[in-house]
Amino acid sequence: NSNPDNPSSIYPHLNYLDNPYRINKSEYPDNLNRILQITDYGYLMYK
Repeated sequence: NSNPDNPSSIYPHLNYLDNPYRINKSEYPDNLNRILQITDYGYLMYK
């Protein structure tokens, strides 16, 4: 149920339409030890 043109449908907790680069990092466990990045298309990528 993913829509490439609407990343907010994939990650509804991200207010993509308001600010595609906003992340509330407190929503993610600290023990992931990963860097969250958002591409120009608004997808979450794990580095």
